[in-house]
Amino acid sequence: DYGHMEVIFGEYINQKFDVYVRTENTIEVEYNGKSLTIECNNFNNTEYVARLVMHCFAKLYLGKK
Repeated sequence: DYGHMEVIFGEYINQKFDVYVRTENTIEVEYNGKSLTIECNNFNNTEYVARLVMHCFAKLYLGKK
């Protein structure tokens, strides 16, 4: 409802994950049918947001959810 971004990684367009801003302080990362939500208190700090997104993606990718 707040925003959506599709991130393509690797060499093929089907290698992707989705990022959603669900509320004013939560991000949801979805990959391969699974999702993980994390709290984000500072959307103005883009490096912080990127770290949170990649942290969630790594956990999903490695199956450590």
